[in-house]
Amino acid sequence: MLLRRMIWEAMRLYSVRWFNIRYVTNDVTIENYRFVKDSRLMLLSFVINRHSS
Repeated sequence: MLLRRMIWEAMRLYSVRWFNIRYVTNDVTIENYRFVKDSRLMLLSFVINRHSS
């Protein structure tokens, strides 16, 4: 089990934190999505760069 966790950490398959929260400092539009100032965004690092299969 320890060896498996060491390999996962080395490959960064499983992040220490599965999500991060960021605050929008200015109104911004990205690819037709509008984010208003002071809203919160949750970035799911667990699903970023993952294959759908």
